[in-house]
Amino acid sequence: MSRARVPRLQLADEFFLAAHGHEAARMRPRLLPAVLDLGLAGALLGELIMMNRLGQLDGYLLAAVRPPERSGRPYGEREGDTITDQVLDLIAGKPAQPVSVWLGQIRHLAADGVRDRLVDAGVLSEVTGRKWWGGAMVEYRALDPNQAMGPEAGVFGLVSSHRPLDTNLQAVTLAGLVDVTGLRTKMPAWDMGASEVHHRMVALRSGLPAPLRGLLADLETAVGAALLSSGHH
Repeated sequence: MSRARVPRLQLADEFFLAAHGHEAARMRPRLLPAVLDLGLAGALLGELIMMNRLGQLDGYLLAAVRPPERSGRPYGEREGDTITDQVLDLIAGKPAQPVSVWLGQIRHLAADGVRDRLVDAGVLSEVTGRKWWGGAMVEYRALDPNQAMGPEAGVFGLVSSHRPLDTNLQAVTLAGLVDVTGLRTKMPAWDMGASEVHHRMVALRSGLPAPLRGLLADLETAVGAALLSSGHH
């Protein structure tokens, strides 16, 4: 009997899974909604940068290649577009804007888009329950909690090792997202102090290409502003 194929997770998928706890029957977010949304928006932009579908010029994002129309319909109007396709089409259809502007716009569709992508991939499933005051409620859980905790374990391994084995671009960018969103302080356990974890994550980030370093820096600023506006410091 053949084994089921494990889907390849993209950057935003991994961040979504790492930003939720999977120990209970239903996953629970580890970040405030505004921070989670911004982190996922940054992860989606990171995906497009790593695919060379987005470029940066003086802090402004530009679509490197606008995807072609299919079936005679404009790209953003087709059913079944992935969330990255939607984001790329949004950016390609407007003048160049700073990263911070796109983070603010994309965050409104990022969480639902990434979650739906994980459901379509068979990583998450819907769980229907009832609210305590009545009415139906839809939540989500990981079909395989071990798989769902894989991105978190990967960050632990990358940061904890003095000579990490996995230093591919996506793994290091994920560690950067965990750092700048403050998710590193929400993860269950580290074998080192908080300052050392942060220091190692900053060191990893310094080796990223300039567009990804700039994206993480802008995301860190946006997260700080969101925390201030919400009264969390």
